[in-house]
Amino acid sequence: MISDFVAQFAKLIASNPGDIRVEVKEGDEVTEIVLYANQADIGKLIGKEGKMIGAIKTVISGCKAKDGVSYRINVEAVLWARYEEIPLGYKEQLLHIATIGKTVGIHGDMKFHDKSDFPEQFFDGASFFSNLKKDITLRDVNLERGIIKIDGIHTIEDAKKFTNAKLFTTREETRKNCDLEDGEYFWFDIDDCEVYEDGKLLGVVNEVERIAITNYLNVKTDESLVESGNAKIFLIPFVEPFKVSVDVEKKVITVSGAMDILEAS
Repeated sequence: MISDFVAQFAKLIASNPGDIRVEVKEGDEVTEIVLYANQADIGKLIGKEGKMIGAIKTVISGCKAKDGVSYRINVEAVLWARYEEIPLGYKEQLLHIATIGKTVGIHGDMKFHDKSDFPEQFFDGASFFSNLKKDITLRDVNLERGIIKIDGIHTIEDAKKFTNAKLFTTREETRKNCDLEDGEYFWFDIDDCEVYEDGKLLGVVNEVERIAITNYLNVKTDESLVESGNAKIFLIPFVEPFKVSVDVEKKVITVSGAMDILEAS
């Protein structure tokens, strides 16, 4: 499909390939292809004097001769004001960062459970997508007590409607609102990294798991090691001395002692 080609082509160019999505809008005369990308990659995808997007358009024009369909392509940044605006593919990529708990008192205060490593993103006036199909804006944020209010909600009856609501954000907003210290990484940048020990590929990171106070790499074992009788999935503590080096640009993590963990799994 032409949409698959556009997506794969864009991922080769983009610095944030995980943010690439393609939406096809079929019309009576023209089919529009919308290429969604991280704001930082828009310039790369368009190219100097529009040469990169022009190359994509040339290939698409060739497809017209085969299927008789006229195509138009647009490149848009991943920025939305409301949950309803988010394409389905992106909703699957949203980051769950907090959950609203039970009501506290009679004036609409609610328990707040931070699921992230970046409490600074929760401030008065901060807005987030939610699984309630509506955006939620925080007020009177007190992270020490773990209590917040929701903008526009003043009674316990109205507040109860938001019990167990999950708050989500995008990777773009996370990068903008959260500051990393040396040696810190966004979990979504760690996902899909290849894991090596002594130059040998052990597998690929499925996700980062937190158990108690320690982060672990959930690793899908390389097929060659599985064929040798090792576990299909294993956990590596994402701390020194197991963590040797991390290169999120090249998507490579070097570890030590992980092979022993795999063989014991």
